[in-house]
Amino acid sequence: MEQKNSLNSIDSGNGHATALQRAHAALAQRLCQPSWSADDFYSAMAVYRQTAGIEFSEDDDTALDKWLEAAAAAWMQEVGLKGDRINLAEALEKAIAAGIRAIRL
Repeated sequence: MEQKNSLNSIDSGNGHATALQRAHAALAQRLCQPSWSADDFYSAMAVYRQTAGIEFSEDDDTALDKWLEAAAAAWMQEVGLKGDRINLAEALEKAIAAGIRAIRL
């Protein structure tokens, strides 16, 4: 898996902060559209991964599945805890953190 090396580079904080800022901007832009869906949320996470340099090879569906499953679980936990009062930026950060933890295992 190629993402292991890139995970070390975002640990410094700079790569993570920049990637998170771009993911927030992508989510905010998509939320300005007349309608939005969970796909917009996952697109913002993809912006994070791309900016942070977390790449999955075409044959590495297992790592991508781990990322997505962990992110979805974090999202559902936030919805369960906060319902309509959910903060999408905070949920995005938690989903990204869960994805990172999942692929580091």
